[in-house]
Amino acid sequence: METKQNNDPLVNQNLRKDEGRWQYFDLPSIPLVHIIVPPSIITHLWECIEQAKKKNTDCRDTLAGNITSSLALEDIDNKFYRHILAKPVQEYLTDHNAALSNTFTSPFIDENDVGDKECEIVLSQLWVNFQKKHEFNPFHHHKGLLSFVLWLRCPTEYEEQKKLEIAKTSNSNSISNVAFFYQDILGVTRTHMVEMGQRAQSNMYLFPSGLNHAVYPFYECDTERVSISGNIMLRKKVAS
Repeated sequence: METKQNNDPLVNQNLRKDEGRWQYFDLPSIPLVHIIVPPSIITHLWECIEQAKKKNTDCRDTLAGNITSSLALEDIDNKFYRHILAKPVQEYLTDHNAALSNTFTSPFIDENDVGDKECEIVLSQLWVNFQKKHEFNPFHHHKGLLSFVLWLRCPTEYEEQKKLEIAKTSNSNSISNVAFFYQDILGVTRTHMVEMGQRAQSNMYLFPSGLNHAVYPFYECDTERVSISGNIMLRKKVAS
């Protein structure tokens, strides 16, 4: 009978050689994935935005944001998805590595929803936000498997926003920024803060759709912040 090796470092007798030495083990967690989008794709997305302005399909009623302008966006020729999203989405959900797949795929994909049907991963929603001063996106999450946010224009700098009267004495670093919220292994809520400014332009984060996040308002600037977001979902293939 084949004996299955126990890989638990606490009971694996092969580690006796390390007796008396403390070791650290990272517990599995769901990662954020980051990329700086190349200029050619940024240009493509601005072209998509110009087309969206002409169509003017308001999608604010489907979003949590307290903002005056959100437009449905079409990825012309599927270029953004093919060149930027397709590979990391595939790796994230299926074959990045055995540990990631075994640990994280099942919470994302509900077998009751798809049954034994053949499925495909699709970019199901894509939109552009034009955020003015004082506007914000409250604590919320998205629908789907994975979601993303990409900043195209960031007209304010966090360091300067922090100096404003409304924030300079605050013990929070939230003004103008974007925050992702998660629980550590003790159940304590932690925050990953992304500071907005010139450095954030062309930066994109890919994350589980159920991850709560928020966008805080900025002040004393009349230029709009422009960002693109979208949701990745699993869809049953239609029989041809």
